[in-house]
Amino acid sequence: MKEELMKRIECFLQKHPELKGVPATLNEIAKAEEELQIKLDDDYKEFIKRFGGSYAGIAIHAFSNGSSMGNETIINLTNWCRESFERDEFSPEINKSLIFSDDGSGNP
Repeated sequence: MKEELMKRIECFLQKHPELKGVPATLNEIAKAEEELQIKLDDDYKEFIKRFGGSYAGIAIHAFSNGSSMGNETIINLTNWCRESFERDEFSPEINKSLIFSDDGSGNP
C-alpha cells in the first residue's frame, strides 16, 4: 500500500480516534489465516497491522475495531457469509474469500 495513502488515513484517524481500532498482531493474523484457510492480502495486512479495524471511507473490520464500528471480526463476518451461502452457487468463491466489510445492509 502506498505510504502517501497510509499517511492520509493516519491523519484522518488522528482527527477521529473513535474510528480507529487496535492494531492487529502477527499472531491474530496467523490465527485468522489458519482458521479461514486463506492467505490475507498483503495490503490488507499492512492496513490492519497499522490501524486495526478502522473506518477509511468504508468500515474495514479486523479483530479489534474502532468504537463506532461494532465488534464483528473478519472471522465472524467470513464464517457468517460462508454459512449463509453454503448452498448457493457462489459458495466455492466465498470459501476462498475474506469478508472484511459490508454495505451497511448486511451485504458483504
